[in-house]
Amino acid sequence: MPEQVIIDEAKFNEIGVAIERASSYYIQHYNKPGVHPVAAKALVERLTRSVEFVAKVGVRVARDHQQLIEVTEEQFRVLEDLEINRRIAIRGFAGTGKTVLAGEFARRLALRGERVLLLFFNRTISNTVRRGFDRDLPIHCTRFFKLARELIDQDDPTWWRENDKKDNSDFWENDAPLRLFDIPDKLLRKYDAIIVDEGQDFRPEWYEFLERLLENKEDGRCVVFYDETQDLFGRWNDLPWGSENVARKQLRQNCRNTKSIVSYINKRHPTEMIPFSSSPEGEEVYERKVRGPDEAKQKFLADIQTSLKQDIKPGQIIVLLDKPKRESCLADISTIGRYKFESMGSYYNENSRSIQFSSINIFKGLEADIVFLFVENTELEAEINETLYVQGLRARIILYVYLFQNIE
Repeated sequence: MPEQVIIDEAKFNEIGVAIERASSYYIQHYNKPGVHPVAAKALVERLTRSVEFVAKVGVRVARDHQQLIEVTEEQFRVLEDLEINRRIAIRGFAGTGKTVLAGEFARRLALRGERVLLLFFNRTISNTVRRGFDRDLPIHCTRFFKLARELIDQDDPTWWRENDKKDNSDFWENDAPLRLFDIPDKLLRKYDAIIVDEGQDFRPEWYEFLERLLENKEDGRCVVFYDETQDLFGRWNDLPWGSENVARKQLRQNCRNTKSIVSYINKRHPTEMIPFSSSPEGEEVYERKVRGPDEAKQKFLADIQTSLKQDIKPGQIIVLLDKPKRESCLADISTIGRYKFESMGSYYNENSRSIQFSSINIFKGLEADIVFLFVENTELEAEINETLYVQGLRARIILYVYLFQNIE
């Protein structure tokens, strides 16, 4: 059967065009007029109504999700640059594919037999990326402080336990990183390549230590992906290498989010980020202005129940809170409909049968099809906009934002 007259699942996205194409085929090949316009319109209406094409959000989310999987030419160019330059820093806005590129380049090097250290700051993204690698690949995928403890324990098994004081920022910012420099070189595991994602969360001296882990400092690879706009800890002060002998590239094309989400974030927090041309338009962002916890909870429950009725699966959803759940407006919620409402585990599970909640410090660098974002802790416009850039771009397809307004 000719391809022009086949209307499959993909062509249902633009079924009117598909029917016109089939009609044109019969006119050209058989000199037949095809379907009358009135009959064609009736056919389209019957087909779309019968499968609830317009109503089902789940269908549109699945379609848009597939459209967002494409790789941009910009990303291909960066992969080529990574092959050529042994020391390179890639600055990329949220959603431009930094983590995907870091993982893909690590995989390519490992398949060639190179020993790779793929380093993150955030536990959850480290766990999530590590689960995507074959166990046999020589990739050590971990986070900075887990690596630090492994190395320090190897040198002095009691030091960490004796010095780690709960909520002591000096220990994490200074004591533990500086202790790394005292470790004898013979105890350090060496690598052919070091790849850092979330580079803005690393202090300059941490990079100086990481260079000690290269087997060959001249020929070893050192790659850093970063976005200083997401510097939540105030650590970013550029790299310690200076500008000589370091290639620098930039990723501007957002390929994670719909065009509507990118537009909304850019209006709130202007950047040079642009949507990928093939990204779906998507739905407008749902911004809910609320005057207190009760109203926020009421609107949230109505919104999420509506989504669940539209063939959205619970694992596609993440709820991001900017304070502990027990202190938030959702403190007393343990179930939503027939689904459990529970904290995300050590990694984001898109196949979860529960609706998961998290915080941005834990979920940073990850993404979900649908995000319900609560901005409860601040009323300052600049801080709200920064929060929306870091957290709102976690949503691939649909974003709900709950902004708490001053009651006075």
